[in-house]
Amino acid sequence: MKSKITRRDFISGLIRGSISAGLAAASGSSLACRSSIKSVGDFDNIFKSGDNPLLIIIRGMNIDKIIEKGLSLLLESAQRKIKTDKLFIKPNATGNEPYPVTTDIALLRKTADFFRNYGMEKITVSDNPSYWGILTRKIFKDQGYFTLKKEAGVKVLPRDPGIGFTYRKIRNPRWKENPVIMVNKDIVEADLFINTAIPKRHHEADFTCALKNNFGSIYDPFRTQAHIRMETDKEKGQDFFDRTIVECADAARPHINIIDARSILIKSGPGLRAGGVVQDEVNEVIFSGDMVAADAYCSELMERYDNSFNPRKRIKKQLNYAQELGLGIADLSKIEILELSL
Repeated sequence: MKSKITRRDFISGLIRGSISAGLAAASGSSLACRSSIKSVGDFDNIFKSGDNPLLIIIRGMNIDKIIEKGLSLLLESAQRKIKTDKLFIKPNATGNEPYPVTTDIALLRKTADFFRNYGMEKITVSDNPSYWGILTRKIFKDQGYFTLKKEAGVKVLPRDPGIGFTYRKIRNPRWKENPVIMVNKDIVEADLFINTAIPKRHHEADFTCALKNNFGSIYDPFRTQAHIRMETDKEKGQDFFDRTIVECADAARPHINIIDARSILIKSGPGLRAGGVVQDEVNEVIFSGDMVAADAYCSELMERYDNSFNPRKRIKKQLNYAQELGLGIADLSKIEILELSL
């Protein structure tokens, strides 16, 4: 049976130099990744109202009705036809704790059902939690994700974040920190990638939502380097961490972001064991093709419920860099916002 390796164990191992092969992969020199490097150009958000990115906010608690309405409205705004072959849905499976730490199984089920009715032929639900080996499968099992295989007929893949051959190399010459990033191959091969996130405080990133959730799409040594640099040089390490969050989001590039803010995690996070406090009755779900606009709005939402959070610090730096890379717009006055209640 595989040994259980937590993120803390992994970081300690890296510091001791016990898995130098992982860092070699992070530098782009490893043969662990099977494909050649794929270069990316400008990010293309096809969900707009006229020339402006669309942000849909639906207030309510009935997740089935909310998902049906939000996705219907978003797809109506699509500026080109969506291929209906391969759909990839990424939950937030950061820890083995229920919503709002991990993505609600009901949201995943309804999203899969919606796109099956839309005509999607191959649907995959997958994430790369911050754990190796059997712990990854345990999170999926305990949170009920494997039931989707029967109930919604999807492929459920708890990827091991430390097995390099399941990832593909991506690069963007405009990145400042990472010459190459390895992304879950299922994402790279998907026709439509849906990123499901939850607004949460984070003990190292300060805030996690659409952008940061893409850490779970990346080969683990990349995100681990960000944690290590925070420990060794807090000021420079923080800048590296923030830019790496954005570069990982640019590498993964979800087409649709569904932000489940019916409840959020305030004070700390990304889990209850990290000091997070559940704030219920927020009752909002956000839909957008613009990760930057989604995070800008959700950071304001977080400030409303958590007086210890300051959106003008860490998240502002991340949003500014994301705008610089062309991932979206942080100025909500330039976003078409549609609000309704169900």
